Amino acid sequence: MVFGFMPFEEILIISVILAFITALLYRLLINQVDIRKLKEEMKFYQDKIKGAQKGGDKEAVSKLSSEMLKLSSRQFRMSMKPLMVSGVVFLLVIGWIAARYGETIIAAPFAIPFIVVDSQFTWFWWYVIIVMAANIMFRKLLGVD
Repeated sequence: MVFGFMPFEEILIISVILAFITALLYRLLINQVDIRKLKEEMKFYQDKIKGAQKGGDKEAVSKLSSEMLKLSSRQFRMSMKPLMVSGVVFLLVIGWIAARYGETIIAAPFAIPFIVVDSQFTWFWWYVIIVMAANIMFRKLLGVD
């Protein structure tokens, strides 16, 4: 225990901080206007592809799919920098947490039906649950696409 916190509380705090850092990196390193436009374009092409498929126009489907692939590639390139930076942060933090908590079993502070048996799981799964929920929240709050 550090500062009088229980292990589940420490991991919760670390997870929330890491989720915030990750969302902030995506907010700062990706131009949100550009990514929104790109996603709108991709949606447009998806709709066109569906229409061409329904009409049986294989040539149009092929051409539109090629354009869609180009857009997808652009989106991937845009997300690489924050992905790499947050990946390094993640590896450092996970390494530290693993060294600190090792085989720690977390007793869930609340019931998690269908996910946790006997309300106990390893520190890693507690981290995953918290970071996923916090990441969704921070991405919404920071307007990250």
